Amino acid sequence: MDANAPGTFWRDTLLQRAARGRVDLPLLTHERSRGQQHGHAAKIALITTVATAAGLAAILVTVLVMSGPKGGSTADLRMIAGVLILGLPAGIGFLVYVILWLSMVRRVRDGDGHPYGFEATADAFAVTRSDGTRIAAPWQRWSYRGYRYTSYHGSPVAVRDLALACDGRQIVIDVPRTHRARQLLRAVLQRLAAHGNAAG
Repeated sequence: MDANAPGTFWRDTLLQRAARGRVDLPLLTHERSRGQQHGHAAKIALITTVATAAGLAAILVTVLVMSGPKGGSTADLRMIAGVLILGLPAGIGFLVYVILWLSMVRRVRDGDGHPYGFEATADAFAVTRSDGTRIAAPWQRWSYRGYRYTSYHGSPVAVRDLALACDGRQIVIDVPRTHRARQLLRAVLQRLAAHGNAAG
């Protein structure tokens, strides 16, 4: 959804929250390509699957040790172990992957300069487009132009896109596809406020 226009920068609680915290400069980071974003989502889903399987295996072993031998069928135990250690984690991992794909990958498109590369220092900010074009200038020449957010039940929960302008040229940072996104948001918002260009 669309958020506030230039001139209301520090009246927005979501931006205030995004700007909180320490960030070390210089900061070098980048947006992921669609393929990289897909790989990132798959990696998170895989880690979730392995962690779930390990946790359930530990629980199963603990229960078996604590309960002692009960004379149950070995085949039954193998089936239960297979469901708990393989089937259930795989199902959870697949569900996590689908959710991440819908929220992180589906809308990502390469093109129009994306994926961007970013370099933030205490005095300047630079954006390198995918075609090699570079926009670099002191913070005084950068201005905030607005943002879009993701919402839950109508309430804003996170910054999705952050629009900036430099000498009339506008760029839009795609936050979910950006590596070290929190640090980049902090750096940009804090430096814009420090240099008085938050109002655009």
